[in-house]
Amino acid sequence: MLTKNKLKKFSDLFDIDLIEISRDKKKYNKDLDKSKTIVECDLHAPFTDIELVRKTFNENANNCMIIGDLLDNYSTSRFVKRTLDNINPINEFARTIRLVIDICSRFNNVYYLEGNHCQRLAKKLFEVIPLDLLPFFEESHFNILREILDIIPNLHLVSLKSNGREYSFLYQDNDILYSHVEKSYKDTGKTVLEVNKMLLADWYGELNLKPYKCLIQAHTHR
Repeated sequence: MLTKNKLKKFSDLFDIDLIEISRDKKKYNKDLDKSKTIVECDLHAPFTDIELVRKTFNENANNCMIIGDLLDNYSTSRFVKRTLDNINPINEFARTIRLVIDICSRFNNVYYLEGNHCQRLAKKLFEVIPLDLLPFFEESHFNILREILDIIPNLHLVSLKSNGREYSFLYQDNDILYSHVEKSYKDTGKTVLEVNKMLLADWYGELNLKPYKCLIQAHTHR
């Protein structure tokens, strides 16, 4: 958990008052439909279509589920990339946090399931930090965004926990299974079928999954 001093440091770094956000208890909106959940997938801030996201605010839904890749981590990617103006780690994090705050202000509950792009910064740090120094770093140092998001009162970080392990790319809510498994085909339907086949054949018992009627697969961008 981030201390008050760390919150102050990141507040100054991102020019966002994180201390005030952590104290802000969002007023519960009783007029929202408790049976309705909006699902947002792969927002990839700072490349998010903000206007498209804001259209979902008019759906009168009580809940919002964000599946995977909330931020792109473009500036820390190991892949070849173009030089883009104003795209650096600080800028990416700041714009991502502002996007989340905007979403959280419109729904009573927001749930976030991590994706593969969230691991890019950690992978970058593992590349540059000597192995013999890793024991001096806390696990939270490699996922700062998760620590920051955890302070938002109505945002819930979700995952699937089974047999003492955490699977950050899956979350089950009753008979709905949300997935950000790294599998993608041009045919979106094939992606869902292949993920479902893999879950049932290889992981069902290990993950202690309950029977599900709906599989929502992100990551494909289609």
